[in-house]
Amino acid sequence: MTGSVAIAISLGAFVVSIKARQDSKRSVAAAERSAAADEAALLLGQREAEERRAVAEEAVRPKTQLVVEHVKDVYYQVRNAGNAMAEGITLAAMENLQAPENVTLLSGETFGIRLLPAWGHPLPSGLRATWHGQSEPVVLPVPPRD
Repeated sequence: MTGSVAIAISLGAFVVSIKARQDSKRSVAAAERSAAADEAALLLGQREAEERRAVAEEAVRPKTQLVVEHVKDVYYQVRNAGNAMAEGITLAAMENLQAPENVTLLSGETFGIRLLPAWGHPLPSGLRATWHGQSEPVVLPVPPRD
């Protein structure tokens, strides 16, 4: 009888160890999922922090902002309304535009231009400008004459 009790106890211990092994595998899988989720959350947080830092850097980066202002008659001026120096400012050539080329303006400075109305060449609604660091032309709206 003691032999059958020993077999029963051994069989019970075997069943318990199989259950424990299954529980252990589930625990490992759950720990791996949790670690993967933590890593994903960390990467997302790092990416969001990097995006916030880039936005903050862009907000304080000096910028050039050119505007055209009407002075009198055919006289206009281009003003650097931004907070950065603009070097090498050039306006695209037009039939009725008289303007210097390769101009440098500090913040708040201006240079004069003339827009001459001519038969068949109405005043433009905008002037195309480029400068160092801005090789793609930017359209500067031309205000109407008073």
